[in-house]
Amino acid sequence: MGQRLSRGAKISSSEWGEVFLLETEEGRSFVLKLASMLTHPLGLQSQLVCAAKSLLEIKNSKTIRVPEILYADENALVLELISASSPNWEGLSRNLGALHKVKGRSFGFTSPNWIGGTP
Repeated sequence: MGQRLSRGAKISSSEWGEVFLLETEEGRSFVLKLASMLTHPLGLQSQLVCAAKSLLEIKNSKTIRVPEILYADENALVLELISASSPNWEGLSRNLGALHKVKGRSFGFTSPNWIGGTP
């Protein structure tokens, strides 16, 4: 990213990892997700790698704005912070409906994935 951090604060923690809000001296804000060292017994990909793939798929659908992925690997995911100003619930519901109309070649995702802690 090439920017100096001015501030960082933990905003969430669970058995799956921790989430931090990072701010740079230039005034940009990012979200850093760090995975715990837990590995899945079936050898599935890291939750963070799967999250990055899922965000890219949603971005490619051109239906719902998702944060830019700045870095992703098995242990860390850095995302652009999208601030929650006044939500447009009607627009979100239309976009969510459009997302659910996107069709793939077959049922399911392109690779095994996670929903929370469940693979």
